[in-house]
Amino acid sequence: MRRLEEVIQRRLSMYRSENRGFEIVGEQDGKCPNANIRGDCSASDLLDTILRSEDVLNAVEHLSEVQARELLGTLFHEITTGALPLLPSGEGAAVIALLLHLLEHNPPPHSAFLAGPVSVETTPRSGGSSSNVHYGNYGPVIIASKDFRRFGNDSEADLIRRHKNFRQEACLMLILQHERVLSSLGVVQDPYLSIISPWMVHGTLVEYVRSYELSSRQFGELLRDSLEGLAYLHGLDIIHGDVRASNIFINQDRRAVIGDLGSATAVGYNKTAISFSLRWAAPELVECIATGHGDVYNPTTKASDIYAVGMVIHEMHAKAVPFEAIPHDSAVMLKVFNGERPKRHRDITDELWNLAQRCWHPNPSNRPDVRQVLGAVHDYLRI
Repeated sequence: MRRLEEVIQRRLSMYRSENRGFEIVGEQDGKCPNANIRGDCSASDLLDTILRSEDVLNAVEHLSEVQARELLGTLFHEITTGALPLLPSGEGAAVIALLLHLLEHNPPPHSAFLAGPVSVETTPRSGGSSSNVHYGNYGPVIIASKDFRRFGNDSEADLIRRHKNFRQEACLMLILQHERVLSSLGVVQDPYLSIISPWMVHGTLVEYVRSYELSSRQFGELLRDSLEGLAYLHGLDIIHGDVRASNIFINQDRRAVIGDLGSATAVGYNKTAISFSLRWAAPELVECIATGHGDVYNPTTKASDIYAVGMVIHEMHAKAVPFEAIPHDSAVMLKVFNGERPKRHRDITDELWNLAQRCWHPNPSNRPDVRQVLGAVHDYLRI
């Protein structure tokens, strides 16, 4: 390990001395870094050294703060320019895990920040446990500004954890490129971090199904779109961690895109003390919460994402959260742990109801994977 650390440090020094690393051009106004990147930013040698190591994350554990930030900036640039493509393989997962690890204690790289001004409404259009969403403009583009939200009763540990998750979400949205995954235009900071993304004209999936009378085929098409986004994530060994209808958005073309990556993680990266929505949580997650192990390791898996897909199928038709009649989450946890699932809604077809039940299998290894679920939806749409 010591030898590997020396190699990493030597190559970082080489990039600086040969002017092969980042050259930041522009000024910083104290609020939003306004910078561009130029020059040859290739970091293939350095990244190869790290990614070929037996333990990618430990390989960078002892870098200095400056070195870690340089590596983060270089890695981010390599991914976003396509020099280091995210391949559906173990190496792709290692790259993403490394990025998430570097973002634990470092701000997003300069290239993630938008150069121009962003104008937003004062009153948020919506909000959640960690953020508010404002409607606004970035030049001619209509945007949503997802602003980090601070509470007066935040403990220092909670604030650090939520800041970390928000940084990771911001950068994941910038590097993931798929038409069925909500992308980001960049970030701004004034004074807290905000994620800027295109405005979703038709809101969330839950808002959309409550606003329009949809046919069974339209339900299937929206489900297909959502699964295509999830299949892209799972192909990169990314676990969404919070699949539900309010985290799926409907764009101007009335197509669904999956978003809200605040709970997302990568296979091989332990994102501790995560938060997920109990009414969509698989029984193995409920057990993890009940035993307190969720503060020690990340219990979410691709299989728990699939369980939540079953809840989305129910949610789309019922136009309500799972177990709507039960007011307390603790009572829902007990029912799920005892094997209960939502009752069949009268509007759900046999095909989609059977698919939801397959997704809800109590044994994670017996649930279909995302490609199998997507294939079943494609078959359904061909009927």
